[in-house]
Amino acid sequence: MKHAGKRALAFILCLILCAGMLQFGALAAEPLSVTGIKANKTTASTGESITWTATATGGTGTLQYYFIVYKDGTKVKTRAYSTANTFSYTPTEAGTYKGKVYVKDAADTKVSKLGTAITVTAGAELTISSIKADKTSANVGETITWTATAAGGTGTLQYYFIVYKDGTKVKTRAYSTKKTFAYTPEEAGVYKVRVYVKDAADSKVNKLSKGVTVESLYDTRVTTEIVPVDRGIGTYAFYLTGGKNHSGEDIPDYVGSVSGSVSRRYINGVPERYLSVSGNFGNSFNDGYDQETGAWYYIYSTNYKKIRVEITPFKGESFSSVPDVTASYWDSTKQEQVNVSFRASLKNGKIILTAARPEREDLTNLTINVNITLNGVTQTVSVYLWLGNSTSSGTTTIYCDTWEETLAELAKGTQSVYYRGAEDVTLTSELTLNPDQRLSIGNANFTIGNGGVLTITGDDNHGASLNMYGQGKTFTVAYGGTLATNSQGENQSRSYWTEVYAYSGSIVVKKGGRINVPTRGYFELYVNDGIIDLKAGSTVTSNGLFELYSSSKSITIGGKVTSTDALYVQGASVIAETGSVISSGYCSFSGLTQNYGKITHTGRNLYFNGRLENYGTIKITRSDGSSSYASASNTGYTIVNAESGTIELGEGCTLNVNGTVLQNQGTIPGAGTLYIGNTESDSEYQNGIGQIEQDTSRNYGPDNYWHGAFTAEPAATMKVVTFFGKFVNEGSYTITVVDSNN
Repeated sequence: MKHAGKRALAFILCLILCAGMLQFGALAAEPLSVTGIKANKTTASTGESITWTATATGGTGTLQYYFIVYKDGTKVKTRAYSTANTFSYTPTEAGTYKGKVYVKDAADTKVSKLGTAITVTAGAELTISSIKADKTSANVGETITWTATAAGGTGTLQYYFIVYKDGTKVKTRAYSTKKTFAYTPEEAGVYKVRVYVKDAADSKVNKLSKGVTVESLYDTRVTTEIVPVDRGIGTYAFYLTGGKNHSGEDIPDYVGSVSGSVSRRYINGVPERYLSVSGNFGNSFNDGYDQETGAWYYIYSTNYKKIRVEITPFKGESFSSVPDVTASYWDSTKQEQVNVSFRASLKNGKIILTAARPEREDLTNLTINVNITLNGVTQTVSVYLWLGNSTSSGTTTIYCDTWEETLAELAKGTQSVYYRGAEDVTLTSELTLNPDQRLSIGNANFTIGNGGVLTITGDDNHGASLNMYGQGKTFTVAYGGTLATNSQGENQSRSYWTEVYAYSGSIVVKKGGRINVPTRGYFELYVNDGIIDLKAGSTVTSNGLFELYSSSKSITIGGKVTSTDALYVQGASVIAETGSVISSGYCSFSGLTQNYGKITHTGRNLYFNGRLENYGTIKITRSDGSSSYASASNTGYTIVNAESGTIELGEGCTLNVNGTVLQNQGTIPGAGTLYIGNTESDSEYQNGIGQIEQDTSRNYGPDNYWHGAFTAEPAATMKVVTFFGKFVNEGSYTITVVDSNN
């Protein structure tokens, strides 16, 4: 029993010892070991990334890896301990590279291993093959884009651009991966770009482009800037409602034609631009024909009872209240401001303004200015109404085959008489066209001969006219003939122009021919596709308002034109060597003006709007000692006082040349002052207003005609172009020159 007990005890002790040995074996950790560090390539080029991956076993807890990169045995890069067992490095130099990894476990036990050598050879050299512009020449304000082409180097390439104008740096762009650069020149010159390219190793190369010649569209110095525009509170639509035709039947609402332009105001001396919007009801529409009377009827603003203005908020905005509204128009008869009451309401997200149309039969037209204030923002819009003389009107045209029949109809007071005979007409007696009469000449020439007097009259309701419709036909005032108008009433609330209108022909005043315009006379010579020729020895004497207008061809003044009130020359004009213009009131030339004769101005204002070429004499003086103002404006371009030209400025008289180059090759004598300044152009503003075309499948009418409307929202900014005037003297002058641009 004793031996059995001892054997049992020994067996138990053996079991316990074996269990302990098994437990000890399970708790003992495998030794930490780096089994490998391998690169993803055995050879590489500079700029080419190499990635090493380490593998390790054993140790306790989470393993961390620390990498060292050697180049030719010298440490060049390390990566701190992290759990990532990979590491990438991009060599920038040739040599033999090795990666070494250190691995540590949670017990801070560390082991290491060195990788095999990797041969790195030099990569392709960094070079720029080209730097090219997208054009070889450009105009000021036209964008030029340069593109650089580079290759080689290490890693990602970056590009730095410098723009030079005539060798002077004007613009730079910082390094970026974008290899193109765009620039918009504001001045003429030769523009070049130098590009710098650098790689990941900070190696740099550069190259200069060829020059791009930039020419100015203008003769003046020009600058541009982007400025804000106060566009108001929304977009607008204008309507006339409650309309009846001449028979009392309902007619469609009249859709107003919308226009918008930028205006300027000053806040604390600082200019601010804002959008000025208007709704125009200036058209008339055919309302039918009366076969019994031969009368045509028309629809005017007068056919309607109410005005409606609709305001739509800008995108992303809304109206939560109605605005304060005040409105008024100027009554030229009473010489006072008259208020108009508008009612404001909200409907379908829009602001609706309504008012009764002013009923003023003594006014031809009127403009209502409407001031709209909402949330501290005030916008003024205008509503233009062409009232006409009555709700509807009609005229009958009588066609005559002989001149005798024509004279008979005119004597009866027939309003519209059309002479369609082919025989030319020579008037040697007196003929007066009443204010409501219109004489049309279809296929013949018309001449006022010796002793003939044609008087075309106007009043506060009408203005008579003689219309030449024949292709290439001429209206002539011959020797001894007189063309005249009347003096309209001093107390008239309105006045009408009277005219001779040649649609496809010309108007000629020969030697000895006369045109007389009395005080308060309104007279116009108008050609559409012909010339106006006041020949040597002709005379025009105007104490009223006189206008020469040519829409396509020239106006020649070879005779003597004397004006004491207002003279308008609209269109390209030539003052011949025999010609003279003597103005003691207001005088304006628009278009190309070539003066070989003499212009004498002793009045208030003299304007040249367009190119002026002076080969003769322009004399600006005041005999009474007061000042006279003259302006020559050919914005962006040049006016010339030629070698044979003289521009005389008397004491106290000024000539303003803003945004224009005055090139003086002749003489500018006198004690007056020449002011050189600048002017701005707002013409590029996008007001959002487009043209709505007539629907040709429907009748032309108040709701179906070509008109303007908001088709997009107006822009909140605009480009402003500033033109700087300049005085270039190649001749002589005694005047004072003040250049505000300096």
